[in-house]
Amino acid sequence: MKSRLVLVFAIAVSEALFAIASGSLTFRPLPSYPNTFSTTALALNRTTVVGYYEGLGNCVHGYQQVRSTLTTIEPAGSVCSGVEGINDLGVLVGVYCPMAVGCGGEQGQYGFVMDHGVFLEVNYPLKGASTVANGINNLNEVVGGYCPGYVVCSPGGLSPSAHAFLLSHGTYTTLDYPGSVGTQAQGINDAGDTVGFYQVLSGGQHGYLYRKGVFTSLDPPGAQLTIARGINNAGTISGLFVDSVGVTHGFTMQNGVYTTMTVPHSTSSAVAGINSIGSVVAIGVVNPIGPPLPFIAMPTAPTTADSSAEAASRSAR
Repeated sequence: MKSRLVLVFAIAVSEALFAIASGSLTFRPLPSYPNTFSTTALALNRTTVVGYYEGLGNCVHGYQQVRSTLTTIEPAGSVCSGVEGINDLGVLVGVYCPMAVGCGGEQGQYGFVMDHGVFLEVNYPLKGASTVANGINNLNEVVGGYCPGYVVCSPGGLSPSAHAFLLSHGTYTTLDYPGSVGTQAQGINDAGDTVGFYQVLSGGQHGYLYRKGVFTSLDPPGAQLTIARGINNAGTISGLFVDSVGVTHGFTMQNGVYTTMTVPHSTSSAVAGINSIGSVVAIGVVNPIGPPLPFIAMPTAPTTADSSAEAASRSAR
């Protein structure tokens, strides 16, 4: 999954406590999808975690987790899929490849929105383009990425990233970081603040925030690669970065202040989505040769609304 930068992360399974600017979070493992090679959590609201799992075949499939129940989520006839985002209303967004086309080339990929079991395609209005929907806010505005075609984006995986887009009230708007050679939007909050990552000609990759028409580059101190993955209505941004010696860390950022989120006793950590109260999901592996596992980091005094996610994390132990 080239544009998602699926790196190898090593995270300790033992429960760990670490401090962030808004208080303390408790890091716990989440259940993995049964009988699969790996499970990756990408986003969450206050009751549901979403992402994708990799089975024995050469493809991945979207899923959602409510309490300890994990369910495959993908449009009918999919050969590959991933659920990339969820809003507080339970509306999901993601990407899939139809079985009739396959995933051998970028043109075979389509974005989707799923609203309480009903799937709608999200396709950038350009002939031959492929699309991925990554984030959705409570106004049902969708952000993601698209590729004009095979020549621009080489085949080999989900999630094209040549250009970023915003879909609002039926209208698509391209949102490319100025001077970049590739941009993908990853998350959006109700104020329309958008986060993602962009690539420059030299090959470097950086996170960004797009707010009120202004792009701002995001890189924690010492980062050589950054992905901004989520943003909540408090303006807290979550993501991952690779430091100067090649170690991966998770981070949050609020009001310009970065907080590194490294699980104690691990060799690397990475954070994906963030919800309305600041809980985050992460991905990692138990050891350097083990499969990735999903994690959740929750405030130490979770609210009643978060009880299902708390129960799911406890069931994994």
